[in-house]
Amino acid sequence: MTGDTLWQTKLLARVHDPAEKALVLMRDPAGHEGGTTSALREALFQDSVGANMKKQVKRADWWAAAADRPQWPKDIWAQVRWEKDPQLIHPLSGKTFDLKT
Repeated sequence: MTGDTLWQTKLLARVHDPAEKALVLMRDPAGHEGGTTSALREALFQDSVGANMKKQVKRADWWAAAADRPQWPKDIWAQVRWEKDPQLIHPLSGKTFDLKT
């Protein structure tokens, strides 16, 4: 990947998932990549997205999706007991949000 295509690949990856993905996922027949994502891709790239760039973005999307999913370790100390202590932890600040209340 050259310097000329690196920024384009990063931009394509950035617009891959729309802001409304959580709202339209599994509800829109066009899929979450149909509406805003399709319009942005067309406006920014005018069908100049190459196969290699698509492959790189797809792989990055898989990695990001996998990073968002919890792993379920077998060790007792690492298991999450959501029903006993429901809480969310902000990924950047580390601030804990207690959901029991």
